[in-house]
Amino acid sequence: MPMTIITGGAGSGKSARLYEQMTKNLAENPDFRAILIVPEQFSFAAEKTLLSSLGGLGINRMEVLTFSRLLKRYVPQNNRLLPSGKMMLIQKAAREAQENNVFYRSSSRTGFIDELSDLFSELKRYGISPEDFEGLHIENAHTSKKLSSINEIYKSYSESISNGFSDSDDEMGIFADIAENSDLFSNTFFYIDDYSDFMPTHFKVIEAFLKRSKGVFMTLCIDNALSYDLFKPVIKTKNRLISICEKIGVPYNTLSLPGDCDYIKAKDIRHLVKNWDEKPSFSGKSKNISIFNSLDMYSEAEHTAAKIISLVRDTGLRFRDIGIICGDIKQYLHILTSVFSDFNIPFFTDEKLSVSMHPVAKTVLALFDILKENWSYQAVFDYLRTGYIYIKDGDTISAISQEDIDLLENYVLTYGIKGKKAWFSEWVYAGGTAFDEVTENRMQEEFDLDRLNELRIIIISPFLHFLENKGRTARAIAEAVYGFMCDINLYDGLMAECAAFDALGKRNEAEQFKQVWNFVIETLDQLVAVSKEGAISREEFANRFLCGLAKCEIAIIPSGLDRVSLGTVTRNSPSRVKALFIIGALDGLFPKVSDGGNILSDFDRAQISSALKKHDKELAPDNRGRVMLENFKFYRTFTTATEKLFISFPSSDHEGNAVNPAHFVSEIAEMFDLKIEENIITPPDACELLSSPKRGFYYMLRKLSEYYKEKPEKLWHTVYEWYAKNPEYCEKLDILKAAASYKKLQPALSRKKAELLYGKNKKYSITALEKYEKCPFSYYLERGLRLTEQKENKIQASHIGSLIHVAIYEFCHAVEDGATTLAEIHRRWTDLTDIEAKQLIHSVMEKISEKVLKNAKSDTERLSYLLLRCEITLENSVRAIRQSLSMGEYAAICYEKEFETVIDWKGDKITLTGKIDRIDIMEQLAENRLNIRIVDYKSGKKDFSVSAICDKVDMQLVMYAIAAEDLAKSGLLTENETLNPQISAVLYSKASDADNINITLNQEEIAKGVPKKTQKMDGLFILDEEDGKLSAESLYSMDASLNESQKSEFLNIKITKDGNLYKNSPVASRREFEIMKKYIKKSAVFADKEIKSGNISIKPYCQGSMTPCDYCPFGEICMFDKKHDGYRMAINAENAFEYMEKEVD
Repeated sequence: MPMTIITGGAGSGKSARLYEQMTKNLAENPDFRAILIVPEQFSFAAEKTLLSSLGGLGINRMEVLTFSRLLKRYVPQNNRLLPSGKMMLIQKAAREAQENNVFYRSSSRTGFIDELSDLFSELKRYGISPEDFEGLHIENAHTSKKLSSINEIYKSYSESISNGFSDSDDEMGIFADIAENSDLFSNTFFYIDDYSDFMPTHFKVIEAFLKRSKGVFMTLCIDNALSYDLFKPVIKTKNRLISICEKIGVPYNTLSLPGDCDYIKAKDIRHLVKNWDEKPSFSGKSKNISIFNSLDMYSEAEHTAAKIISLVRDTGLRFRDIGIICGDIKQYLHILTSVFSDFNIPFFTDEKLSVSMHPVAKTVLALFDILKENWSYQAVFDYLRTGYIYIKDGDTISAISQEDIDLLENYVLTYGIKGKKAWFSEWVYAGGTAFDEVTENRMQEEFDLDRLNELRIIIISPFLHFLENKGRTARAIAEAVYGFMCDINLYDGLMAECAAFDALGKRNEAEQFKQVWNFVIETLDQLVAVSKEGAISREEFANRFLCGLAKCEIAIIPSGLDRVSLGTVTRNSPSRVKALFIIGALDGLFPKVSDGGNILSDFDRAQISSALKKHDKELAPDNRGRVMLENFKFYRTFTTATEKLFISFPSSDHEGNAVNPAHFVSEIAEMFDLKIEENIITPPDACELLSSPKRGFYYMLRKLSEYYKEKPEKLWHTVYEWYAKNPEYCEKLDILKAAASYKKLQPALSRKKAELLYGKNKKYSITALEKYEKCPFSYYLERGLRLTEQKENKIQASHIGSLIHVAIYEFCHAVEDGATTLAEIHRRWTDLTDIEAKQLIHSVMEKISEKVLKNAKSDTERLSYLLLRCEITLENSVRAIRQSLSMGEYAAICYEKEFETVIDWKGDKITLTGKIDRIDIMEQLAENRLNIRIVDYKSGKKDFSVSAICDKVDMQLVMYAIAAEDLAKSGLLTENETLNPQISAVLYSKASDADNINITLNQEEIAKGVPKKTQKMDGLFILDEEDGKLSAESLYSMDASLNESQKSEFLNIKITKDGNLYKNSPVASRREFEIMKKYIKKSAVFADKEIKSGNISIKPYCQGSMTPCDYCPFGEICMFDKKHDGYRMAINAENAFEYMEKEVD
């Protein structure tokens, strides 16, 4: 039957003429019916408009449908493959492809399968079958190979479809055949409105309508007054329709309607639409178009929301009279959702959410992740944190509480629980770490094991039931998954959540849960259907399940009509609104430039399309064609605004990068001589800030904070009074008013509170005092409030350091083997050979390793490897120890020597406790002197620094020296109590080879060992003075080789050939060391006074680039600002002795 094509520009009355023709045809033919076909987003508006045109009398014999509704009504839905099932079949086909397939390695990526799905949908909608590609000659070899690989998967997928399934993408072709080969529409007029382009399958349906119906009437937006290029995609559609009519011999006529866009009330917007091509200057002043440049996307959203509220409040517009077109809706949607919620602006968008990203779906998918990763910490707690594992108690149902999850997490981290065996066994007291027996450090942690085991059983029971199902078909696994969902009470829990949301009036949220549950069940059904009865692994089942869920999308239906519409140029754009906002008007988004992420590039499309033309087939347009169509739709977007047009763009994107506005922004600004508003430098207008009570409250707070700096505008006093009288805000206002006047002060405790917290005890460890000097506030949190980090049962650097300390201790005792005299001890070290030392080291580490591995709960392979590396590290560390005890006259008299010494400074006393790693002595009977050398093993990279001593952050060696002298005076170091004790050196001995600990050595390298390079002892040598200068004589007694080489192999010291010291040698006179000891005594006593006085100031110490903040776990508590709060800076080392002398005088 005949076809009528009605063309015209925007507002020319095409739809009205169509409705008139519909009414006329039905009046003349009482036995006929009319079907109006419109795009999905316009169906409701079309029904409303049609009713209005009929005077509200009803639409008997008239229907408003969309193409998708036609398909559901007339195409059989038996064995219909859902998008999830389609994704699974495509994934299966891709995985079964040959290894030489270009896409063989991409088959496991969900994103790639999604792209393939879109491509196959395009091919089907364009009527292209796998047979059309076979034998197709493609000139470019790369494109030819790519097409061959695609067709291999496409053919395999098509064969799977033909085996008992129907693909929704085939339905349009099926419907065309039904329409052409039946009398379903013999008494029907078709009216097609608001379309601009069609796919080949649509044209096939229209052709069937022309053959079997009473007539087809269609509208197309073509304005002859504007350029041909703008309407080229629509003109192409018109020509295609005419060629179909000519091909099948159906008469047609075209009707072109003139139009002046009279429906657009705003003269400036009408001028823009009518002069879209040339864009001549507007003669008057534009009052209805504005352009706004925001600082960022968030402030742009706030500006938009404020304008919408102003329009509704001040001009009487309804929310449904307003539309928003967004440049990049994915970047803006979460921002707009947050901002519009604060402004109480209802809105609707057809943007859909992927089910695979929903926490409910993740709960089910976590079943496979936990089994695959063997109950790893991350997999288990990702599952628990979804929040959808429910416990049923009679009629009561509730999710596992966050408190219980935290309890579980603390226990699991503390004791290193991981693996199926650990979770499926009863939890008992597990002891500490693998290192505790060796280092004699026991973890004391209290846990409610009864409650923990209750929770453990609740968690593992669904998995036990799942694992009991031994079936390996898709049906068996799907049944087991459904059983798992029942065991965690997922359905009942979700229905309870829905009921709670419904009670709060949150129907969208409730609908989401229902949709997700339905999608999960449908995907399981589809998986069983496409997998047949063949064997399938759990891993493959999980991959298909995830792939299917990724294609399912949650669609939200608006719960009310009065809502702002939010869309893009191509999706959900409004039909006609009084106010239109175009936000995110950035270069590359209007029109949108393809990101090039598709499987077929524009070049590939050109090559394939050229070959397909010979067979009267075509592909979808390339990027250029899509841009042309988007340009047209962009123009159509502007035609929807009737009274107001707002254009905005940010100065930076979501990552903070500078961005440029779209080209049309400057064109419109020039056309109407508009000044671009901005809030980058100029603050927003006060009325705009007060568009929402919730937002206005925070803006008012900012202004209130300015009250303490400078007087704010009078308006804000009025605003403050309004909030103060509002019951909803008055309590918040009191809190925030106090916050607004807050000034950061150094915290402090009263002396009474400090005494209650720390007690009257004056006993300290040296580490505690150093901790206080590095940062008083950190000391308060750790030693006062006793805050600790989350304990984790894992190998840490401190474990390795403690282990090496123990190993050195055991090695030294093994060497001395009960020797009692200094001469005998010295001889044992002198006689020790390299081979004997290596054997002893191996023996010591073998015993330690046995204890460590016996207590290890997991990671035994890694632990064994670390122990091997520790043995190498020990060899290097022991080399310096051997040399220090064999190449001089000193002998080690005690190891790990505990002490408790009283520090007295001018009558004020404190007690210090500690443990000295090693004390070496040398008796000089002729001089009645006992020379003492302090050695402290360091497993880190700590270097000796006089500046650090002066700053009181490294008091350890000097304190050890004071304690050693007291021990000597008490007769605890030598039997000869008459000898006068004098400190000759305080040294750090590197007890680790940091390079070895941190690098990865293979077994071969471990067997070979490491280069024999001794790590030198670093510290301070205390020397006698002769003739007004320091004498190096005492150094020879520490290393006899200095007599010949002038450079020690194990001490960080060297001398000149004539026996003098170098300028920067780490030495001090006895007088200087006495000053240092006095300074440290005073510092220790004063630290006690500061602690007891309640000083907990946030004033961390800084030396160069290193600060205690670098490794402090309390940074989020103190909120120390490195830029503004300031550190306590290190004292210059050159002035250290002068400073200390001045302090003790």
